[in-house]
Amino acid sequence: MRIEDYPPQEPFSAFAQPYADEVVRRGVPKEAARDFLLGHMNILGAVIFEEVDGVFSDACNKAIEFGKPVLMRDDWKRVFEPDEIAASIQRIT
Repeated sequence: MRIEDYPPQEPFSAFAQPYADEVVRRGVPKEAARDFLLGHMNILGAVIFEEVDGVFSDACNKAIEFGKPVLMRDDWKRVFEPDEIAASIQRIT
């Protein structure tokens, strides 16, 4: 399902849950996946809504730039392939 397929009132958790489920399926402990996702959601929200005095890092901006076209697709699970992870690390560092 693509992000635009979700109705506007659909909670973000419905969008994010398949990603969390996939990393758990690949062996990441559920608690670690949850903490990672919630931590990123919290800081992203705080920066976006100016609750903290900060900006996204260059790596974060690069991850967003390159991640959106990949994650908003039906074949999004390829982001977990080792070659895609390596390419992502190279792009953002």
